[in-house]
Amino acid sequence: MILDLGYPLYINFILGIGKILGSLAIIQTKWVVIKEWAYAGFTFDIIGASLSFAFAGMGFSASFMPLIFLVIMFVSYGLWIKLN
Repeated sequence: MILDLGYPLYINFILGIGKILGSLAIIQTKWVVIKEWAYAGFTFDIIGASLSFAFAGMGFSASFMPLIFLVIMFVSYGLWIKLN
């Protein structure tokens, strides 16, 4: 699918490392600013994925699917803010 979107294969490695680091940043409880930056990074990543599908002409359903994860992430962020 990465090739269908027009990206090189090495982007999988870059995004994979970023997602692992972002997940670790969200799980940790010591540094609030790092956690907020991780949520922001995931937001940009998910919106970018949705726009990539749309610009590649893959249809509405493919463009809409990443946005479901964006809603789930916003719920997670909201609950974290409420607990703090």
